[in-house]
Amino acid sequence: MERFKNILVLYDRKVGDEASLDRATTLARLNSAKLTVVDVIEIPSSVLFGSSKWGEVGGRESFIAERQSHLDRLIHSIRQSGVDVCASVLVGKSFQEVIRAVLRDRYDLVIMTADALQGYRHSSLGPISLNLLIKCPCPVWVMQPKTGRRFQRILAAL
Repeated sequence: MERFKNILVLYDRKVGDEASLDRATTLARLNSAKLTVVDVIEIPSSVLFGSSKWGEVGGRESFIAERQSHLDRLIHSIRQSGVDVCASVLVGKSFQEVIRAVLRDRYDLVIMTADALQGYRHSSLGPISLNLLIKCPCPVWVMQPKTGRRFQRILAAL
């Protein structure tokens, strides 16, 4: 069996992202894999109409720097445990930026927490999860936010 050697984790501060990051860290440690944690900043629609501070000089850079600093603090303990890990902040639509990163850096697995839809169309998978499952050129592991169990087997659709 081919082992995963280059893993990307989408971490966007949702409930359950810590569990996904822990699972990815364990998988990276067991496979001596490189782990990359990314946070994608989705540009608000108000930017398009000029009513946001996002476009102001220094506003965008300071926001990105704050998110990068948060990721750096997050991966510090992972790095100390011996896992080769790095973090980066991407800007754009989440699923598109993840796919670009997969193509650019040749990741062989993407791990993320499900982005569930709310309301009358409640589903366990939201638009980011579905788009990645359909369009991503590598396997995508979508974890449910409230899962705390260890799994012996995983079912995958091919």
